[in-house]
Amino acid sequence: WDKAMDCLENCPNMGTAISDLYLTLIDGLLSEDRVMEAANLYADVGAYVPSGNMNAHLTETTASLRQKFIGLGRIDEAQKYAKDVEGITDILKAYISSGQDQTAINYYKSVSSSLHKYDFSLHRRVFLCEDETVISFLNRNGIKTE
Repeated sequence: WDKAMDCLENCPNMGTAISDLYLTLIDGLLSEDRVMEAANLYADVGAYVPSGNMNAHLTETTASLRQKFIGLGRIDEAQKYAKDVEGITDILKAYISSGQDQTAINYYKSVSSSLHKYDFSLHRRVFLCEDETVISFLNRNGIKTE
């Protein structure tokens, strides 16, 4: 992994051709619990992975990084990898399960627009998160979900 990192970090900008190589390297580092090295390398991936729709490999790698940081109890660090409803739900569940209720509420308030869509036909906001733990927690804390 170390030789691969050196090679990729020192190669000229080859555009998106090496994006999967970066992601595969990050996956390998994560499999060996070299989380900080993987996170540092992940920061470089943005220059190589095409913008627009996230590809499946990038989505999986992002989720793996998020879960590794949650497993280490570093939920704040895991937030960097919460780029979709599933990621936000993971972060909320991590805060809830660790007893950080106020932090979970504050986090929800900061990202709530990502968990809602607007139903123009009924003129209302529709909640997208389907996780029962998160929904019941929010309802218990006075945040109505639909």
